[in-house]
Amino acid sequence: MCSTPNHLLVLRAISQPRQPDPAKKYTSARLVSRQRLGRSRGSLVATLTLPCGPGLWPAFWLLPAEPFSWPTDGEVDIAETWNSTYVNHSCLHWGHYVPQDLNKHRVCESVLPGLQQRRPVRFEFAWQQDENENGTGRLLWWIDGRAVMKNTIPQGIRRLADFTVILNIAMAGQVCQGQEPPEGAYDFVVHDLKMQDTPDGGWGRFDSDWSWVKEGEVRF
Repeated sequence: MCSTPNHLLVLRAISQPRQPDPAKKYTSARLVSRQRLGRSRGSLVATLTLPCGPGLWPAFWLLPAEPFSWPTDGEVDIAETWNSTYVNHSCLHWGHYVPQDLNKHRVCESVLPGLQQRRPVRFEFAWQQDENENGTGRLLWWIDGRAVMKNTIPQGIRRLADFTVILNIAMAGQVCQGQEPPEGAYDFVVHDLKMQDTPDGGWGRFDSDWSWVKEGEVRF
């Protein structure tokens, strides 16, 4: 992980599949914020250039601060793609990957030509959560300024104020369906990342987009 002279943050993953030592074949990167979201409503905005290729799995996502119980405390995926599909997965998870928990997964897939062109993509996520103990509220995802998914906050997950931000590149593994990245270095570039009390366009934009955008599909 490094910063550049033009103030970009770069997370670099390195693949060396010919290394005889299995522990040195892959070097991935993971950054977890010390700061929690810390508010009952707000937004996150990030402009990212994501690496895309076989066996690569970059993500910009949220988990509760440790200690936490996964997945019942909740997981929010804002930017997540794998292999060479050029498809982003906006997700909300609060259940295990078993048939009886199918209804505890919400997913929206968005084809992103920008991934193939290696151009920056702007991701936004906003939340509104009641202060009462039930913690009901609303979540909304945008990509390049267009709303792509909404969901109500399910009961039982940790309050959004307790969540932290994670940026990482994983390689290979089950999600990548056995594909492995060719030898080389792969950069996840963070052009900007900010947290705000109000989403771009204000809460009026949030309400307007909420009125028409679809909820995520029920699926793993």
